[in-house]
Amino acid sequence: MLSKKNNYLFKLIMFCVVGIYSAPAWTETAQVATATADSEQVSPEQENNEQENPEQEIIEQDQELLAETEALVEDLEAKSKEAKEKFAIFKKVSGEKRSLAGTQVLDIEKEIRKSLDTLIENIKTLGSQEFDTSSHLQAAKKYTAEQSKSIIGEIKYIKLRMDSLKGEREKTEAGEMFLLQQKINHGQSIIDQLLKALLENTERMKLVDLDAGKVLDYLKKELQGIATNTSTLIKVSTDKINTLKRGIEKAGEKQSLDLVGELNALEERKAGLVASLRSTIKLMKQLELETSEYSLLLIQSAGQIDETLLDKKVVVGLIEQWIEDAKDWLAENGPGFLVTVFTVILILFVFKLLAMLSERVVRKVIASSLTSISELLREFFENMVSKLVMLIGILVALAHVGVQIGPLLAGLGVVGFIVGFALQDTLSNFASGVMILIYKPFDTGDVIEAAGQKGTVSNMTLVSTTVMTFDNQILIIPNNKIWGDIIKNVTSQENRRVDFEFYVNKDADIDQVEGVLNDIIQQHELILAEPESVVKLHRIEKYSLAFIVRPWVKTNDYWQVYWDITRAVKQRFEKEAIPQAVPKQDVQIIKTVG
Repeated sequence: MLSKKNNYLFKLIMFCVVGIYSAPAWTETAQVATATADSEQVSPEQENNEQENPEQEIIEQDQELLAETEALVEDLEAKSKEAKEKFAIFKKVSGEKRSLAGTQVLDIEKEIRKSLDTLIENIKTLGSQEFDTSSHLQAAKKYTAEQSKSIIGEIKYIKLRMDSLKGEREKTEAGEMFLLQQKINHGQSIIDQLLKALLENTERMKLVDLDAGKVLDYLKKELQGIATNTSTLIKVSTDKINTLKRGIEKAGEKQSLDLVGELNALEERKAGLVASLRSTIKLMKQLELETSEYSLLLIQSAGQIDETLLDKKVVVGLIEQWIEDAKDWLAENGPGFLVTVFTVILILFVFKLLAMLSERVVRKVIASSLTSISELLREFFENMVSKLVMLIGILVALAHVGVQIGPLLAGLGVVGFIVGFALQDTLSNFASGVMILIYKPFDTGDVIEAAGQKGTVSNMTLVSTTVMTFDNQILIIPNNKIWGDIIKNVTSQENRRVDFEFYVNKDADIDQVEGVLNDIIQQHELILAEPESVVKLHRIEKYSLAFIVRPWVKTNDYWQVYWDITRAVKQRFEKEAIPQAVPKQDVQIIKTVG
């Protein structure tokens, strides 16, 4: 081992060696740290640039918006030129090519209007940033004005084409009339779309400081004309449709086929007219034009009420129209209607009297019959006959007003089958009610125990039985629960036995007890002499004697006798000093010697 002095010397040498070899690394590390610190220091110029960055970003965004606006102007110029070219093609071609070109024109113009909205919004934004947007505004004015002019031109051209199609109606056969009418309706729907686009374009004109007065005047005049013409055509179409429907009912099979084709074309025409009038009314409301007359006609023709159609004038007009229609109907059909109503009332009154009479006849027949019939069955027959007579009266009244009874009965049969399938439990009650009426396990006024309940039967239908409990509660029990359970009729017999059992002490005199009990029974006036009452020693218990007492009474006197005998036995036993049975328990104490 090294001495302490040599140990210190060794450590000093090692420190010097490590220091020599690690000096370059320390130098490099220091240089890197210095460079990093220098790079993290922010110069004043860089700090100013960072403060100016938000403003620079805004300028860059505005420049981008300006570039986008200029691109929009160029795009509008190209699309406007393309739309004019497509519209020129649309005028020249026919058939499917015309439809394709027309669709392309409409799509391009939708894009133009969308680009115009973006352009106007950009101009507004750039103007707020004090950019010079005069050239862009001029472009927006130019293409907005062109849009109004183009839309008006397209409307006029399509109207000419529609007039040409309408002229072909007289030459078109009934089978092809429907397809022709679809083309006319399609053209009218395009006009409605263009009118809506024109109204929207007037708002753009106002935004770019263009005078929209002439365009609005054109719109108002055009909408008013469409509304007037369409209303007239709807009325004419409705009258023709009603006439055709009456003709189809009277026409033969071959002739009716042609009439049906014509009817379909007319209904298609009316549907297109109604849709056009609905669109026109919405545009007229935006221009604050009077529309109540057209709205009223639309409700009457289409049979549909739209929230946009309902205002005070329309509602008042609708009520007035109903009143006028009612007056006209009463003036034309009033006398006949009153006679019909009077006849129906008279028929029902006569059959009501017949129902009451038939009920009395059934009651007398049942009363004079030798067959024993329960009160429930009697009531059932009376009600059934009465209701059957009234049903016949209702059918006669319906036949008098023109209702076809045959189809009605067939429909009732189908409905009855469906209802019967859905109400299987009710039918089960019905069947149980019939079984109760046939087998007569109880009658009205009987006290019964059934379905876990006890009480007096007060009423019964084919579906349920009404039971009044002894504490005056009303129970309505389904008949299937009664018929499916044990039925105990407490009061069905005229006489009933009252069963008592009395206990006396085992040491009591048997003859004395029997004598007292017989004396009590003989003195009670409600106990019957026949059948003979029974008083016997019934059982000998460990500490008592059990005597039974079984007198016979009228069923209605059962409880009165039960309570009287119980009271009398208690009093006589005490008077005769007959010892009562007292429970005893012997306790044996066994003493153990420990």
